[in-house]
Amino acid sequence: MYRRNSPPRYLRPCPEKRPLGTSVTSAVAQKEDVQVISGRQLQNQRQQWNLSILDMCFISITVPNAFVNSLTINWVISVTGCATQIFLVLFCAYVEILILSIMAWDRYVAICQPLQYPLIMNCQFYVRVTLAFLLSGLLYAGVHTGNTFQLSFCQSNVVHQFFCDVPSLLRLSCSDTTSNVVLILVSAVVICGGCFLFIAMSYIHIFSAVLKFPTRAPGKAFSTCTPHILVVSIFLSSGSGVYLRCSATSDTLKYMVLSAFYTMIPPFLNPLSIVSGINR
Repeated sequence: MYRRNSPPRYLRPCPEKRPLGTSVTSAVAQKEDVQVISGRQLQNQRQQWNLSILDMCFISITVPNAFVNSLTINWVISVTGCATQIFLVLFCAYVEILILSIMAWDRYVAICQPLQYPLIMNCQFYVRVTLAFLLSGLLYAGVHTGNTFQLSFCQSNVVHQFFCDVPSLLRLSCSDTTSNVVLILVSAVVICGGCFLFIAMSYIHIFSAVLKFPTRAPGKAFSTCTPHILVVSIFLSSGSGVYLRCSATSDTLKYMVLSAFYTMIPPFLNPLSIVSGINR
């Protein structure tokens, strides 16, 4: 008798053994990615709240008052009200450009140094930066407002603007405004010029790093950074055009259009910049 041969059995290949260090490293990297993403979302929420509150205050200083005045046909404003409006406009504009600069730095750290993002852009950093911005903004606005109302106004009391600002009052003054103009020029060069260089260098590093990524990455990065760049460009160009032209011969209509650009357009465009940063 012959025994029937049983069908051949095929051995399953042994699963490939992965080194323990590889799996541990992968788990650690994945955990770090989760921390970076959660930290990034948390900082975006802080940016969103800070910039949203500032934009509401900024646009509430000028637009509602001008709208009510146009309805009631009453354009009279007291000296105290004019000084308060100048102080608040300068304060909000100062803090606005600094927050826009920090947003550019936030994008740089998130793209170029993602693993160090929770260490650099932490809660303590944002608290200290916010307090520094607010205190220096109060000082900046107080110096310019006080320096403006030390002048003598003996000409027409008609302000050719839909809100009170420093250049409008300098046109009405019969005192020597050289020190005021020099102070405006120095502050514009130091603050606006410094913020512009800071933002420009941040985006240069961002785009140089993004161009090394796969094919789709540059287009996505450009689309997410474009709203922020647009807001910064409009704000700095229109604001500089208003405060660097304090002469009495400047065109009133052009002056009012530029003032509307830097006081109303950025608050409407900033939500697009915030959303694009969060979606990135």
